[in-house]
Amino acid sequence: MHESFLKNIGPITKAQQRRLCGSKILIAGCGGIGGYIVEYMARIGVGNIICADSDRFETSNLNRQVLSDSKTLGLSKALRARERVKEINPQATVTAADARLDEKNLVELIKDRDLIFDAFDNVVSKKALFDACATAGKAFVYGAVFRLLCQCALVLPGQTLFDYLYPNEPPEFQGNVLSFVPAAAASMQSALGVQYLCGDAQNARTLFVFDMYAMRLDAVQF
Repeated sequence: MHESFLKNIGPITKAQQRRLCGSKILIAGCGGIGGYIVEYMARIGVGNIICADSDRFETSNLNRQVLSDSKTLGLSKALRARERVKEINPQATVTAADARLDEKNLVELIKDRDLIFDAFDNVVSKKALFDACATAGKAFVYGAVFRLLCQCALVLPGQTLFDYLYPNEPPEFQGNVLSFVPAAAASMQSALGVQYLCGDAQNARTLFVFDMYAMRLDAVQF
């Protein structure tokens, strides 16, 4: 085991750490939520990561996207995410998918993944990703933010989510968020994802909603 992961042992076992090092994931979106997931997955030692995003960093990203700074403005989010993983864990295998995801390339990107993290910023893209995962029989970690609210859920193959969340036409969210809100959502998603990759899916089929104004966490079965 690499020395950089020794401090992970205790909350997880050595055997679970080895599982993480051998795991393959896709992080779909490397902006607000996704940038933090990139950071957390690199530090916990996930060994094979695809970072997917077609966007470039803009000045408006600086208030909440951990991978953005004055030097990365105009650069590819996916390429910066790959670079960041390598800065933390040079042993990791990292691929940057610097392209807009659609039905065709989603099939290719998820086919050998153990887990897919949703970090898209719109419901239409989230639903397309979830549908691709459902068809391929892949586990999916949903995440979303709106102002001071976070949502996340682990969805296993055969389980539904979006029919429960959005039974009607999906809304278009316009609420701005503060820096710590996507970080909180990403932390919750990462916890669910790491549990799953380590062999524990006890929190599947539960929607977790964290209100950061009221400091209240609700768990809803779906």
